[in-house]
Amino acid sequence: MRTVEIEDATAPLSAYVCEIRKGSVVVLKRGKAMAAVVPLDAGEWEDFVVSQDPGFIEVIRRSDERYRAEGGIPFEEICRKYGHTPKPARRSRKAR
Repeated sequence: MRTVEIEDATAPLSAYVCEIRKGSVVVLKRGKAMAAVVPLDAGEWEDFVVSQDPGFIEVIRRSDERYRAEGGIPFEEICRKYGHTPKPARRSRKAR
């Protein structure tokens, strides 16, 4: 990962994009991270676009409010309703 102070970031954006083959480029302002140029695959791009959509954010906000006010459905009830049998929990390697 490379860092560059915003005052020193005088190269064209395309130059920083070419550098992400070596790792992300973080832009700092007075030593604090302000932005990053990072590689994205197709799935990450879709996640980013959806997470920035105001309509999607509003749906999540309303859902969270409703959950807090009314509660949710226990996982076990959903499993019974849809006939799903959860896999047994895996043991951690430390427990062996």
